[in-house]
Amino acid sequence: MKIAMEDAHTTLLKIDEKTNIAFYAVFDGHGESEKFKSGEYEEALKEGFMKADAEIIQTTERVFDPSGCAAVCVMILPDGTVYCANAGDSRAVLSTAGGVVDLSHDHKPTNAEEYQRINAGGGFVEYGRVNGNLALSRALGDFEFKGNPKLEAKDQVVTAYPEVIVHNEDSSKPSEFIVLACDGIWDCMTNGQVVEFVRRHIALGLKLESICESLMMSCLATENELTGIGCDNMSVVLIGILHGKTVEQWYDHIKADYIAAHGVPEPLGSDQRLEHAEYVEQIEEVSSSISASGEATISTTSTTTAMSVDTESDPESASDAKKADLPATQNIAADSEAEAANSAPQKLSQSGESDSNSSNPDSKTENQ
Repeated sequence: MKIAMEDAHTTLLKIDEKTNIAFYAVFDGHGESEKFKSGEYEEALKEGFMKADAEIIQTTERVFDPSGCAAVCVMILPDGTVYCANAGDSRAVLSTAGGVVDLSHDHKPTNAEEYQRINAGGGFVEYGRVNGNLALSRALGDFEFKGNPKLEAKDQVVTAYPEVIVHNEDSSKPSEFIVLACDGIWDCMTNGQVVEFVRRHIALGLKLESICESLMMSCLATENELTGIGCDNMSVVLIGILHGKTVEQWYDHIKADYIAAHGVPEPLGSDQRLEHAEYVEQIEEVSSSISASGEATISTTSTTTAMSVDTESDPESASDAKKADLPATQNIAADSEAEAANSAPQKLSQSGESDSNSSNPDSKTENQ
């Protein structure tokens, strides 16, 4: 079991009706902008983080709340340009035909720039932590580290001011997908290993929702022998960038590219002797059971279709639900994705959250 689920994610296929800009974010727990409307996206993202932080502290119940939240988000423009804003140690990684592009950098107290700001603000770094306590140096919340009245918000010991990285689409190295995840994933795997994991599983025939669950299962910490409490919250968002392909063409392209470079992959998992079909069935059964006990939302627009899966589960409750079917309307999403694939760039998004809490909320499917 786990004490609490602290992660969340957001998927917006269209920020508003006037644009074809998509927005995805992962928030790891421990309004419309004039700059956005004028195309100043980098400044709009920075402004958004700072305004969100300021509004949080204005709520009465948060004044003495010691909790905080790392946050990473990406905004994808119609021309394929990606803006990534990050505060903390959640991370975004882009796959470009198997290459790896870091869209964010972790904000740790030991980083030179972070260390300098912490000390200038009256704090200190001990045991690699802010004031010997906090393991990251930028975050939403964590207001006990933001109380110096002489400093602006972005100069506090801990700040919500994000780092923004812009990636321009390169036709010679087209974008394939983006992975957004909290530190529970990156503590287990490098950026390159995660990209390899996703591409390999696509080559094995798995879909993104199954890959999300498989990735989290691979990184989920075992329970503490003394307390019986696990140590991880995990959130993962996978965003497939279609570039005018249908969803199936997108899967087939990555699969063919991977096999051409590496050969046909062997099944992964604890039992290396599993046949390919058995492995795929095993992972998809787990994905189906977790999805059936969590919350699924299917959203369809004129240009993109995405399925977001929120999950709170433990292995025991998941095994009890192994034979539960996914909501039937998810088949509609697959059809809609294929129909919508002629507009570019399209995004296919799958996301999941996991902890080891045995809660089992009612399933919900929504076709917009």
